[in-house]
Amino acid sequence: MEQLVLEFKKHKRFWYPEVDVSKLNDRIFELKNEGWIVISIIPNSNWLGVVKSYSVLLQSNS
Repeated sequence: MEQLVLEFKKHKRFWYPEVDVSKLNDRIFELKNEGWIVISIIPNSNWLGVVKSYSVLLQSNS
């Protein structure tokens, strides 16, 4: 059983502070098709409380 931590930090636009959740969902869908299981998704914020990225804990299906 293999585990992987992925940091996702793609934004909607260069100057836009929020992470593109739609792209995150697309990436999770791709990973599930590759045989990974999502264990947890945790938002990472800066000191002002703005979410800058997400940490995704994955586990292999085999």
